[in-house]
Amino acid sequence: MKKIWIFSWAAMLAVVCACTKNDAAEPVPVIRLDLALQGYADLDSVARQQLIDNYRPEVDAFFSVLGYPDPQDPELEWWSRSDEVTMFQPQVDAAFPSLGAFEASLGHIVCRAKADSLPVDGMRFASVVWGKPYPVVPIDSVMLIALNHYLGPEHESYAHMATWRQAEKDPKYMPYDVASALAASTAGEFTTKDAPTVLNNLLYEGALVEARMRLVPDAKLADALGYTSETLAELEAALPDIKTEMAQRRMLYDTDPDLINRLFAGGASSPLLNGAAPGRAGRYVGYTLVHRYAEEHPKATLRDLLSPSFYDNPATLQQIGF
Repeated sequence: MKKIWIFSWAAMLAVVCACTKNDAAEPVPVIRLDLALQGYADLDSVARQQLIDNYRPEVDAFFSVLGYPDPQDPELEWWSRSDEVTMFQPQVDAAFPSLGAFEASLGHIVCRAKADSLPVDGMRFASVVWGKPYPVVPIDSVMLIALNHYLGPEHESYAHMATWRQAEKDPKYMPYDVASALAASTAGEFTTKDAPTVLNNLLYEGALVEARMRLVPDAKLADALGYTSETLAELEAALPDIKTEMAQRRMLYDTDPDLINRLFAGGASSPLLNGAAPGRAGRYVGYTLVHRYAEEHPKATLRDLLSPSFYDNPATLQQIGF
């Protein structure tokens, strides 16, 4: 247990010290909360309390997602014997014998986030397993990463899922998901003066894709969007038609929650191009607008782009030239 406790403190300090000159970055360790909780039932009372004390932020964040805001010994013992741990932990152990490559990417993500004015100092990262549908969840200063959501598209655990959802389980998407969650959670909540419009969401979701591209090392736009290169090429070719369709249907200022959800949520398709566009096509359209703006305003930081002064500003529409 001593090794794990030292590791926890190292992870916390690494976020503060990750950035060096020339965009070099130290790896940011991920606290293996999944492994610590798996063995909790086998610990004596002293070791149990030490684990809780040393992992208090991570334990509180994890159990708050499970619906236990003040977790104590009974809740931790229950979880260590739970069906989720029994089912998911062996699968995660087999798929992730090491998180070294991801921790290296995470170092770059944190370093670049700091350089882009995002307040990430003190952020802690912890791996978990659970039966919740969320792959990455930020809670205060803790980022929870559910490794059982990244076992690979062909894994038997996902056989019952739709093809598009299976594709999201590729571990290559983990850095991108963490990057956008880090940007969204540190830049502030999505908020608008009035009911959010399609345009508000285009700009905000586009800024999150911009964050993925800026923060993840060697980022590829197709991966940042969750598409194959072929699907992205088709969308790029169809972009003029998509913009024309959105203008003709007067979508930009539409506040219909169902339309907004179908434009930006995951799925096999979205309502653009008469339903032929892939899921989350609105995210791609938004990215093209935000990226163009960012190229014309090179001093704009991610914090600027994820601010209501950008995505809820009537002047932005004129500046992006939709």
